[in-house]
Amino acid sequence: PEGYDGLAKAGFKAVVFAHDPQTDVTPARSLAEAAGLKFVPIPIAAETIPDAAKAFDAAVAGAKDGPVFVTDDSGLRAATLWYVHFR
Repeated sequence: PEGYDGLAKAGFKAVVFAHDPQTDVTPARSLAEAAGLKFVPIPIAAETIPDAAKAFDAAVAGAKDGPVFVTDDSGLRAATLWYVHFR
């Protein structure tokens, strides 16, 4: 919980959360929004990469209001999205 508050204090405006499609993101959403951050969940699995990449591109393109923090539930999903984004 302190992490989201720290992000808000550091000037971040949004959190992009890449997650398994089966993951309940409600707890993470609640914490992020309580800290005043926009929460952008992006479900990603092998079969959803094209749609997840489009959602990710839109989320980072919408960072005009301030920095966006990108995180995930596995340590791999965020890296996959960044890779596809830059390719």
